[in-house]
Amino acid sequence: MLKRDIKQMLLLDDCSGWVIKRKVNSIKDLTLTEKAVFQKIIFFQDKHDKKSRITNLRIALFYGLTSQYIYKIIKSLLEKDYLKINYKDGNREMEINTTIMPQLEIYQYAESLWVDKMIALVKDLSIKEKFILGEIHNKSKEKYFFGSNNYLAKKFGIGEVQISRIITTIKKKDYFTVSIRKKINNRTAKMYTERRIVLSGGNKRQMERNAVENLGEVDDSILR
Repeated sequence: MLKRDIKQMLLLDDCSGWVIKRKVNSIKDLTLTEKAVFQKIIFFQDKHDKKSRITNLRIALFYGLTSQYIYKIIKSLLEKDYLKINYKDGNREMEINTTIMPQLEIYQYAESLWVDKMIALVKDLSIKEKFILGEIHNKSKEKYFFGSNNYLAKKFGIGEVQISRIITTIKKKDYFTVSIRKKINNRTAKMYTERRIVLSGGNKRQMERNAVENLGEVDDSILR
């Protein structure tokens, strides 16, 4: 294992976690991971020439992925015409194709996605699981989250079946509990089913423990 401070890598970007802004999130033909990587590339655009020179390694460390996987995602963004890549003096320069980016009338109704740094640093969750847990964490009222699988599917552009699997996986890792209740609508007198996702009492402590464990080491495969 290679000793490296991931917390420092996050602080290098002066961030409080992961974010996908609504303009990028409104793009329909990108996966959640592609959106996250694309957002990072945009974030590192030079103010003067609008070129992004961020390396695969830095993106990989930021998201806890491998450099090979980042390479595949950037290749996909290139094939979908969202990026243009040139090499100058042996260095890669990525340029955003602004001509196909969503316009205001499209992205003004989209929502940004945000994952707290404490969740981003957890080791035993995938990037999709972290975004879903982040949404549940952000939207929980009085420790409860009432959003349906359909709501999460539409927000993240993921099928409801996959959302259900992700919820089950996170639940098995004890980040929250799920309860189903039968309730009566006072206006219609009809019975309906309500799902409550409750953040575990030790959830915060568990995330903090996992984050601390993740601060000191990164798998060598990230550097390949």
